[in-house]
Amino acid sequence: MMHLTDHTDRRAAIDQSIEHALPSDPTGCLAPADAQMDAFEDRWYGRLVFVSAAAGQAGDAPAGDVPDSTTGAAFGDETGSTAGAAAAIELLRGYCSLRYALLCDGDDRSLESVTPELLSSDYLFAAAFERLGDSVTSDDDTARLESCFETLAGTAERSIEAMATDVRRSPSPDAYADVIGETAGALGWWAARTGAVLAGSSTGHRQTIASIGRLASVHRQLRHVLDPSTVPGPVTPFPGVECDGSAPGDADLRRLAGKRRDEVLTAIESLPATIDATALRSLVRADSRR
Repeated sequence: MMHLTDHTDRRAAIDQSIEHALPSDPTGCLAPADAQMDAFEDRWYGRLVFVSAAAGQAGDAPAGDVPDSTTGAAFGDETGSTAGAAAAIELLRGYCSLRYALLCDGDDRSLESVTPELLSSDYLFAAAFERLGDSVTSDDDTARLESCFETLAGTAERSIEAMATDVRRSPSPDAYADVIGETAGALGWWAARTGAVLAGSSTGHRQTIASIGRLASVHRQLRHVLDPSTVPGPVTPFPGVECDGSAPGDADLRRLAGKRRDEVLTAIESLPATIDATALRSLVRADSRR
């Protein structure tokens, strides 16, 4: 069994899984897919799958038998199955990004000019499900992951619908606050929930960890919009409104970001003692500094 004990190791495992999903393309037909996957080099949502799996596994350990966070055991069963699910959410992230770009300028381009982006986005979407399928090694896995396949499709659908709604209206802080939960929040919810499912955690623990993933992702996106230097982008496919600290509504977004930060940190610290949230806390706090 392979245990990955830091974010660099996890990112490398995700990159390797993504490389397996993207074949060599001498024709250049899938160049937009390659470029998009290179753009999201932080692999944050994929790493969220890993740390959520660690917390989920520890959460269902017998009382008094919480894994030692100084050992590899604290990070769960970080095998190829977890890396496959982590790659799946990153591939879906790339799919959404290409689709959002087409929503923004596709009407002004010829069919021939948008074909590479269309083909690449479709390929990334299919590859996401293929990578998630790597997590299935038994009939029990099939039953356990059925909802993950269903919610992966739903996450993509909700994100694209939210982006399409934004394209049709002028961006504003209020509109952005409404949309962000269906983009960054949806990606984070799926990543955290799937990590907990892979760990075999109880339904209650899955819901708690998924909620933390959603809150952390929303806060991270807000911080990026308010000050891109604090969370280098691109963070999600949806860029959001431009904020310079002086425009009407910026203060509201800052208050919302602060509220989400407090909520996610409180949620982590309120987890049951049986859940070792060391890795989850480390990832979230890195993006929650004031």
